[in-house]
Amino acid sequence: MTSRYIAIDWGSTNLRAWLYQGERCL
Repeated sequence: MTSRYIAIDWGSTNLRAWLYQGERCL
C-alpha cells in the first residue's frame, strides 16, 4: 500500500510540474 501511495503521489507531482511548465511556456 505504501508503494502505491508513493507512486500516486509522485505521479500527481509530475503532472502538476508538467501543467505548471506548460502554463509558464504559454
